[in-house]
Amino acid sequence: MRFSCQLTVVDRITDQIVGQVADLTPEGMMICGENKIDTNRNLYLSIELPEEIMGRTSIHVSALSHWWKKADTSGIYCAGLTLKNLDKQDVEIIQWLSDKYGTPV
Repeated sequence: MRFSCQLTVVDRITDQIVGQVADLTPEGMMICGENKIDTNRNLYLSIELPEEIMGRTSIHVSALSHWWKKADTSGIYCAGLTLKNLDKQDVEIIQWLSDKYGTPV
């Protein structure tokens, strides 16, 4: 599901912005940013929400990167990740985001 709002992704270990969510489901996401993400890398990320949802301003997720590609000549890279160990509220928030801001891919 693609979103009409901006969802920034931050590395929870380094506190650096990794990129923006391009596609998000409870199973995985595609993020795009200025730096490539190596494949088979475990990541600990925070997805910043566009507004407070269910009392939260972000979702903390663990993810495994599976692929990356250069999006275009602008120097932007996209990466595909599997989300791991989401709790019930994380899934509900992703569904809420999909209902409010999502457009089918």
